[in-house]
Amino acid sequence: MIRSPLRRFAIVTWAFAGLIATLVPKPAAAAGTTVISCRASALRLTGLGALSFIGTVEPVVSNSSQSVCANDADGIGPFVLPNGLGIVGALNTQTTFTKTALLHRGTAAAVVTTVVLFIPGAPIITVEFLASQVEVTCHVDGTRPAGNRIVGTSTVVGLTIEGQPIVVPPGPLDIPLPLLGILHLNEKTRTPPGTTPHVLTQRALHLDLTVAAGGLADLLDLVIAESVGDYHLP
Repeated sequence: MIRSPLRRFAIVTWAFAGLIATLVPKPAAAAGTTVISCRASALRLTGLGALSFIGTVEPVVSNSSQSVCANDADGIGPFVLPNGLGIVGALNTQTTFTKTALLHRGTAAAVVTTVVLFIPGAPIITVEFLASQVEVTCHVDGTRPAGNRIVGTSTVVGLTIEGQPIVVPPGPLDIPLPLLGILHLNEKTRTPPGTTPHVLTQRALHLDLTVAAGGLADLLDLVIAESVGDYHLP
């Protein structure tokens, strides 16, 4: 059962998110450069095995093609996951591209609030706030700027599993769910050094309920607050 304070908080958050979505129109996309690509996804749910009829659900995405970084934004709230798997208060994404005489810079960001997950056979998982961001910077001539060319960060706040609060550190944290799979938090993946394009994916939450992750059956794959960026120069 959801405690009444959480229920009230969710209702208020959803109402506010709906108002913002109504007042702020989605800006037109502006193409950037093929040097940098970016994409942001607030939530992606893929049903597997007994839940394969769900397919893949991805309601809020910025710059969905990812082929060229562009200025784009999207958002909704509230959102109900199919088949009673959960509810989410607000989902927002944004991608940006800026260019000067010397630099190309692209960013992807996703922010999600008030998540409650009801997964069959799994403990109830709640999260107050999730966010991720990836920033990519390149010189126009392809030379490396000072510092990192591609950086990703994410944040998870207010996580509880079956009512038990879990403190999530700034870095990656994997929580095994026996016989079900793994809950990945602040997950970062990137292609090997020297690979072109060089891709960095930053996820605030990745719930992998598959046999490969330690589950007894393939059930679903859920990603919340994912940002992706890459550059095409060596």
